[in-house]
Amino acid sequence: MFIFYYYLKLLILKCKHFSTASETLRGESFNFNAFYKQHHYIDPSWLQWFIGFAEGDGAFLKNKHDNISFVITQNESKVLYHIKEILGFGKVTFDLKANTYRYKVLDRSSLFKLALLFNGNLFLLHRINQLGEWIRILNSKSYSIAFNKINISITLNDAWLSGFTDAEGCFNVSIYLEPRYKLGFKPRVRFLLDQNDKLALSIIRDLFNTGYVSKRSDNLTTFRYTADGYTKLGPILSYFKLFPLKTIKYQAFIKWSEINSLILAKQHLDEKGLAKIKLLAKLVNDKSDINP
Repeated sequence: MFIFYYYLKLLILKCKHFSTASETLRGESFNFNAFYKQHHYIDPSWLQWFIGFAEGDGAFLKNKHDNISFVITQNESKVLYHIKEILGFGKVTFDLKANTYRYKVLDRSSLFKLALLFNGNLFLLHRINQLGEWIRILNSKSYSIAFNKINISITLNDAWLSGFTDAEGCFNVSIYLEPRYKLGFKPRVRFLLDQNDKLALSIIRDLFNTGYVSKRSDNLTTFRYTADGYTKLGPILSYFKLFPLKTIKYQAFIKWSEINSLILAKQHLDEKGLAKIKLLAKLVNDKSDINP
């Protein structure tokens, strides 16, 4: 049934004209009441960000013995320690073999709290399916959670997309040869999201009311949402100013935003402005973890 609601939501998006970038979708909204009953209060905006981040980079694991765990793998340790501090549980470790950091939650009481947090507040179908397995296992071990199968309606008025972008997004700048331009170069700024779920990216595209979703030519299963065009990025710029990123991508966004402003001011048409854009572009792309 929740698959039906997911497809219905996409149909609504395609049929409905968005008059403003901040207009919300119909459907379920975030509800943290069950989580708050078992844990201390945490700002709802932060929880929305964390859920988006977890849906992007988290692993909802179970083994053959029905033991469950939650893991986020990141090269950037700072954001993982931030998550541990705010949630008040879990641990951060460094994997020497993989040369990366991991935030892990292994104890059942903390996993129960995470299940309550995620239940009814997830957007991606495969994450909802994974949570269903978690809840089945927890209920078999004397917990009691009524599984909510309907996915959340993300909007531009919540922080889910900020967290998901911290996990899966990229701010990219490319400068390529263009003889028609005075200095022979043309800059291009893009916001990118890669995901196997084409429907999810289509919903995000319609939220921002700009960009397009396409198949990755180098990958059989991955789709990409691309937003570009100097004058069309206003909703994206506004959103990330309202809901700032929490990883190193925040710095990439700031410089990416500055480049877009320079281009709108036609600074890319003089040598000094183009040189500044090239310098900022290198800093933006150095903080990107998506193959452009």
